[in-house]
Amino acid sequence: MRNTILLIIFLITAFISFAQTPDFTVYDTANSKIPSNIIKIIRIDNNGNKWFVTGDCFSGGVLVKFDGKDFTVFDKSNSKIPDIFITAIACDINNNIWIGTKTGGLVKYNGIIWEVFNTSNSQLPDNHIRCITATENGIIFLGTDKGLVEIENEKWTLFNKTNSPLPHNNVNYIAVDKQNYKWISTDDGIAKFDGTNWTIYNKSNTKVTDNLTGCIAIDKSDNKWIVFWGGIARYDNTNWEIFNSTNSGLPAYTDYFIVIDNNDTKWIATNYGLVKFDNKKWEILTPQNSKLPDFFINKLAIDKNGKIWIASQNGLAVVK
Repeated sequence: MRNTILLIIFLITAFISFAQTPDFTVYDTANSKIPSNIIKIIRIDNNGNKWFVTGDCFSGGVLVKFDGKDFTVFDKSNSKIPDIFITAIACDINNNIWIGTKTGGLVKYNGIIWEVFNTSNSQLPDNHIRCITATENGIIFLGTDKGLVEIENEKWTLFNKTNSPLPHNNVNYIAVDKQNYKWISTDDGIAKFDGTNWTIYNKSNTKVTDNLTGCIAIDKSDNKWIVFWGGIARYDNTNWEIFNSTNSGLPAYTDYFIVIDNNDTKWIATNYGLVKFDNKKWEILTPQNSKLPDFFINKLAIDKNGKIWIASQNGLAVVK
């Protein structure tokens, strides 16, 4: 009788563990028409198409569109993308795809026409686009090596250290909260901009331990989750809470990229796997305990069905 009970408990435990194992699908050069297994960036457009960038920092790569069935490659032969080093992608409310490059400036693609903006033909201050954010009201924000650019109704506005309190001209990420405040991460702290007033956050007035800041995600409660070198800060507009390798499930000595799903679960890309935080429990998925194709995760995106799309060093993956 006792052995029977133990067997039942074991089977139930095994079933629960299996049921909780994430369901992964992986696309790579062996089973798809992806031109490279190194996926650096991924974004999803308004129609659910996945746009991602392949290649490494040495040889460059191409832009790829995946509609769920077919992969379409865009390179210099069939596009006006001026650089093989693509640094950023965004999709605006009109489903235009905005593409940032390392040396060639900015590209806008409406599905038919390619437009290139650079320092020679626009008010772009620098041809290195570090990040792009498309807002819900149609404004495009660009992070460059020479400041923050706002594009609204074809009007370009530049914010830099000379004409604003922006703490550094290297702008790494822009997020917009529920009050339409812009949160701007730089190489020397974070700026909040409400359209008129600036507030600067750094080591001197927060619990953040490094002024080099990156990705910013905003949850349902309008908390800001801010990546900095050494950890992730949660700011509830009053208090700062720091998560790092000593007090959470985050691995140490790695860059982080965070997205938040409809259940308010945080998904974090690291160099040591995919971290999941449901606000109570930390879990890390790796190739050792899941079908994640690689430890090194570059970027993440969430589709309308809540699936997490993963840009890794060894293929494109999606987890339900």
